[in-house]
Amino acid sequence: MDSQPDDRGSVVRRAAIRLSQILGGLWPFAALLVAWQAWISLGHVSPVVAPSPATVGAYLVDNHGMLLTELKYTIAVAALGLVLGMTLGLILAVAVWSSKVLGGFLIPVVVIVQSFPVVAMVPLIARVMGYDIKTVITIAIIISFFSTFILGRAGLDRHSAGAADVFRVLGATRRSFLWRLALQSAIPNLLIALRLCAANCILATLVGEYLMGTRGLGSLIAVAQSTQQLPLAWAAAVLASGVSIAAFFAASRIEKRGAKRWT
Repeated sequence: MDSQPDDRGSVVRRAAIRLSQILGGLWPFAALLVAWQAWISLGHVSPVVAPSPATVGAYLVDNHGMLLTELKYTIAVAALGLVLGMTLGLILAVAVWSSKVLGGFLIPVVVIVQSFPVVAMVPLIARVMGYDIKTVITIAIIISFFSTFILGRAGLDRHSAGAADVFRVLGATRRSFLWRLALQSAIPNLLIALRLCAANCILATLVGEYLMGTRGLGSLIAVAQSTQQLPLAWAAAVLASGVSIAAFFAASRIEKRGAKRWT
C-alpha cells in the first residue's frame, strides 16, 4: 500500500520532465514568433508587405478545413515520392554493388545529374512528364533518390571484413550474402537517408505544386500571390514549414530507434 504514493510520484516526476523537454524544444519557435511580431511592430511593416503572426494564426483557425485538405494532398504526394525515390535509390545501389561494370556506368551519370539544381530541371521534367501531378511526384522522387543511392551504396559495404569472411567460409551464395549481411549493414545508412529526405520531399513537393499549378499548399501559395491574399500565402507557408519540421523530427526518431537495433 505504501508503494502507491511513490509510484504516483514517479509518474508525476516523469511527466514533469517530459513536459519540460517538450517546452524546451519549443522555445526556438516561440523566439521566432516574437522576432516576427517585433519586426512587424517596430518596423511598422504594412500588412500589404507581411501580415502579423496574429493575422496568420486567425486565418489558420478560420480556414483550417480548406488548408488541411490541401495539406493532406501535399503530404500524400510527398510520401509517394519519398517511397518511390528511396525504393529506386536502393534498387540501383544494390545493382551497382552487384556489378562493377554497371557501377562504372551509373555512378558518373548520377553524379552529373545531381550537380544540377532540381528547380533548373523542372522545365525539362515538365516537358517529358507533363504539366501536372506526375512532374511534382517526379521532383519528389529525384530529391529522395540521390541521398538513398549514395548512402545505400556506402552502407552495403559497412559490414566488417570478419563477417564477410565467415559468409565466404560457409559457402554463402551472393544472394544470401546480400540479404543476410549487406542489406542488414545498410539499414543505418538508409535511416539517415530517410531523415535527410523526409523534410526535403515536403519542400520539393511544395515547389513542384507552386510551379505546376496543381493542388496542394504550393498551389495555394501561387494563387495567393497572384491575387494578393497575403494571409493565405503566409498561412500555407507556415503550415508547410511546420509539417516539414515534424517530418524531420519523426524521421530522426525512427533513425534513433533503428540505430539501436541495427548498429
